[in-house]
Amino acid sequence: MPWTMPLFWKKNDALAQALGLTSTPGLIVMPVEKASPDTITVFAGLASPE
Repeated sequence: MPWTMPLFWKKNDALAQALGLTSTPGLIVMPVEKASPDTITVFAGLASPE
């Protein structure tokens, strides 16, 4: 039987693409409570090409 990506991975992949996370690692910094767009920072692709 061929391998199928689990649904939660598909959802994570869709979210990453919507946020523009196209490389690794991607880091999302946000508070545990009362998160809002003003209190969330997304760092996409922190690894250097070297």
